Amino acid sequence: MEENSEMSNNDIVSKIMQNGNHKGILRNIIIVNFFFRIFSEGFRTLLVPFSANILELTVDQYGLIQSIGGYAAMAVVFLLGIVVD
Repeated sequence: MEENSEMSNNDIVSKIMQNGNHKGILRNIIIVNFFFRIFSEGFRTLLVPFSANILELTVDQYGLIQSIGGYAAMAVVFLLGIVVD
């Protein structure tokens, strides 16, 4: 039983720390997911609500900025995924 758990731990580590053209898909997923949370959720929950009163946005403008910000965050994360890989 210990050998199986040791082998599975080694398999996970080898997937995280691979060398070659595609360096550890799990590491890439972790990095991209982390940055998606920062860009997307930070924009949606911090930047837009705090700036809505300052910019005197209507409900429609607020929704439009939320939508554009979401797509911009996805684009940044997509490009980051290409760079990381």
